[in-house]
Amino acid sequence: DAPTDAGYSALACGLHHGVALRNDGRVVMWGGNSYRQRVDMPTDARYVMVTCGNHSSCALRDDGRVVVWGRRELRQTDDAPTDAGCVAVAAGYFHSVALHRDGHVVTWGDISRQQRLDAPRDAGYRAIVCGGYHAVALHSDGRV
Repeated sequence: DAPTDAGYSALACGLHHGVALRNDGRVVMWGGNSYRQRVDMPTDARYVMVTCGNHSSCALRDDGRVVVWGRRELRQTDDAPTDAGCVAVAAGYFHSVALHRDGHVVTWGDISRQQRLDAPRDAGYRAIVCGGYHAVALHSDGRV
C-alpha cells in the first residue's frame, strides 16, 4: 500500500509500483513486485532523489552513487554508474540516465529500441529527463 503518513519530499511511479523519498533520506516502495520493484534498501546511506521506469527504479545517494533495482531482462539494472559523483538520475520505460557533477551524461538499459544511444561525449550538461523511449539533456549553454 502507498504510504499515508507525512514526511515525504519526492515520489516517482513506474507501471505497477511507486517509490517515495522520506525527509530523513529513506526510500519507501509499494505496489507490484513481480520484477523486484520492492527491495530492502541499504540503511547506511541517505538518499536524495528517486525515479522509476516501467519495472525498475533508481535512487541517488547523498554521496552521488546510484542504486538501481527491478527488472533485469532488458538491462535496466545493468551498467549503472558505480562511482560517486552523480547529481541527478532519470528513468524511461526500459532505460535510465545519470548526470555526473562534471556535467557528463551516462546511460544504461535496453538498447533494442535505441533508447541508449551514445550519450553526449562532452561535459557541461546541467539537467536530464527521460521520456518513455528517449532521454534529453540540457547543456549549460542552452543546447538541448
